[in-house]
Amino acid sequence: MVRYNKRAAGSIMTFKPDELNVLNRKYLVSTLCFMNRCLKLSSDEEFDELLQDIADFLGFRFILYCFTRTSYCKGYGINLHNVSNPSEWMLEYGLNGYINNDPVRIEAEQRLERGIRNMFILWDSYDRELSPEELHIIERRKFFGLNYGFSIFSDSKPKDFSFLVSFADSKKQVDERTAVVMNILMPHLTVIRKRLEMIKLVSSLTDREKEVADWIADGKTSWEIATIMPISENTVKFHTKRIFHKLGVSNKQQAIAILLAVRYLSL
Repeated sequence: MVRYNKRAAGSIMTFKPDELNVLNRKYLVSTLCFMNRCLKLSSDEEFDELLQDIADFLGFRFILYCFTRTSYCKGYGINLHNVSNPSEWMLEYGLNGYINNDPVRIEAEQRLERGIRNMFILWDSYDRELSPEELHIIERRKFFGLNYGFSIFSDSKPKDFSFLVSFADSKKQVDERTAVVMNILMPHLTVIRKRLEMIKLVSSLTDREKEVADWIADGKTSWEIATIMPISENTVKFHTKRIFHKLGVSNKQQAIAILLAVRYLSL
């Protein structure tokens, strides 16, 4: 039986150390294998394949995930990626703007406002009255066979990235074993999703920008880079401005953090 800590946060699934005992050897070994695969992923296709394998193992058919690079910034674009949800449902979801009244999204935002950065959301089990719009979305979702499901959300400590993944099925209901496995895997999935996005950002740089970026990552000043390459200092500053824009950062420290992360993760 799934337990909830309603008084603290409202339908938030919580666990004690001994709850790992619900995982038998098969589940423990598979969970460790999934964690190990996270270390080796290098593409979106491999990431989707991993999610599909996790879903198959847990007994769920439908997968959807979303992420944002600034989790606490209202109005920042949400990247929504459908792995295996019915295409007809996703078309209706998009055309009708369901994301604006999605009960899972609203639940996640309310918990974030209370300072909760990691959460397991069991669908259709909320400690609040849902709006007519939310109830309509649930009704339409079930029409397409997404009867049972859950979403799990993780927010990075520096508040610069958040990741949410949802699993659903027409028959498979969420049990405690599923929740324990996903709570173990979620930090690893969030890190790899963030890593893949950082790699994409750096890959968008031109060859010249990458050269300047490498020297920036090494801590060189604009004058030093201009002397090394050699180009004018104004040209270095121009490339630096373009690099900041493409990486979505506002200063050199933020840029260096991304560049070094991608450099060492690519070794």
